[in-house]
Amino acid sequence: PECAPLWHDQILAKLPNVRLRVFIGQYPLARYFPNQFRNLTEAVQAFDELLPAQIVLPHPSPRNAMWLARNPWFVQ
Repeated sequence: PECAPLWHDQILAKLPNVRLRVFIGQYPLARYFPNQFRNLTEAVQAFDELLPAQIVLPHPSPRNAMWLARNPWFVQ
């Protein structure tokens, strides 16, 4: 959460041709989509309304094993 306020605006200003922004996990969800989705699952499921410019994904961490177990549709 501390990196985004320090670096994102500066870095993104230097990347004017970015065509896809990938938001991984809870922190970018809270920063870039406040009040748009109730939770991470809802944001990940909304890929069709976010693409082609954006997508939200769960963090690829072993700590997310429970989320993956509860959401087998994601792997499929």
